[in-house]
Amino acid sequence: MAIKIGPQVEGDDFFGRTEELGLAIEEVFAGNHLSVKAPRRVGKSSFVQKLRTILKEEHGWGGIFFDMEGATDEVDFAKQMIDALKGNREKFTGVVQKALEGLEISIGGLIKYKKEGAAGKKADDLLVDLGNIINKIEGHFFIGIDELPVFLLHLLKEEDGPKRVSRFLHLLRSIRNNQENHPKNKTVWVFCGSIGLDYFARKNKVAGGLNDMKPFEEIGAFSKTESVKFLQRLNQKEKFHLTDEHIEYIIRITGWTIPFFLAILFEETKLYCRNKEAVSESHIDIAYNRALAKYKINFETWHTRLTEQLEPAEEAVSIKLLDACAVNKEGVSFSILHQLGYTIIKDPDLLKEVLTNLIDLLIHDGYLVEERGKYYFRSPFIRDWWINRRNLNL
Repeated sequence: MAIKIGPQVEGDDFFGRTEELGLAIEEVFAGNHLSVKAPRRVGKSSFVQKLRTILKEEHGWGGIFFDMEGATDEVDFAKQMIDALKGNREKFTGVVQKALEGLEISIGGLIKYKKEGAAGKKADDLLVDLGNIINKIEGHFFIGIDELPVFLLHLLKEEDGPKRVSRFLHLLRSIRNNQENHPKNKTVWVFCGSIGLDYFARKNKVAGGLNDMKPFEEIGAFSKTESVKFLQRLNQKEKFHLTDEHIEYIIRITGWTIPFFLAILFEETKLYCRNKEAVSESHIDIAYNRALAKYKINFETWHTRLTEQLEPAEEAVSIKLLDACAVNKEGVSFSILHQLGYTIIKDPDLLKEVLTNLIDLLIHDGYLVEERGKYYFRSPFIRDWWINRRNLNL
């Protein structure tokens, strides 16, 4: 099991999630389309890829899984989906294969129209045609789309962005709903991403295009038992010599035991102690600080995603809230957060709405957690990184 930081984890490198995968398989066999909801770095993309692999290898499903983060408009979306579908030609009837070839030709023309700024209506027509092809696929088929909310943010910034986002989501929904007219088609759609789709939909009033997607919220941090097994497996694979006490200590200082944080702390402990006769807790503390410094660029999305999602005033409020929670380790009450927000947004009704939405976002995306009326950072790693990045005084 290699320690992978950026790419999706596949094959023998994928660890655990047996119960969660079982629940997801039950959902898709029931015909439910899923919106996978979990904070970033928990492993959503790897989970969905593993789900697709199990459905393919153990149940004979066809399927695709593609990433939309770099796409900016409907043409990009259609091209990526067509490219992904091409890899499943052997699963399709001759009619579907021929129709897919026709759409490949259409894409070339659309890219030309796109450069001339006239692709909008034609792209909609292409999506309708693409939907007709998908609904002619016979048998069980899996469509996984990663970073859909990031793509929607990009599309939102294009000309007539809000209308196009709404139209795009309703077109996809109509494709899913049209499956009822194609009894041989058993396609299931699964969305995931590093930005909360619910928050985006609510803020931009496009939830209607997603109301057939069932939330799947089962993926979280590893339990204590899972964390121990994960580190023991790394320990064995990497031929390291952590004791049970060291493993307990890594879990304790990691706090929020998602695979990413456990893996980088294990890796830095191994690197720092490679020439030492024994490992100590003080060595692990040093490794923790080394990991913070080494992986600061990997933590940066915790800041950039705020800039991408929020209006300037909302972002300013969110930073004030996070600064306060970072310097007050014991937590901050809602009344204090309200006072901080009031320094930026004076309208009480608007402030109430913004605070409610922001706190929901910050909890969902893994920044904060609420307990006994206090808000504080969910992860020591994220808190300490935020303090360093913001140069905060404790």
